Amino acid sequence: MLKVRIVLRISDNIETKLLTTLQDTLAISDHADFCVGYFNLRGWKYLDSYIKSWSGGEGNCKFFINPSTNGETHVTRA
Repeated sequence: MLKVRIVLRISDNIETKLLTTLQDTLAISDHADFCVGYFNLRGWKYLDSYIKSWSGGEGNCKFFINPSTNGETHVTRA
């Protein structure tokens, strides 16, 4: 039987830093699925060593990126 443990955390980047939360979670994981609205590759260097250490090859790390914007974003860009 497959045992799945789901870890849900909210990081506000004030009291709980997102990078620290991700590193702590990835350190005890063997795969990850991310769903984000924005992704910048510059920060990947802080996480790649955790993911490279996982066995199993392809499919251990998945990203779902939704580039949609809300009304405020459209106003800010204008």
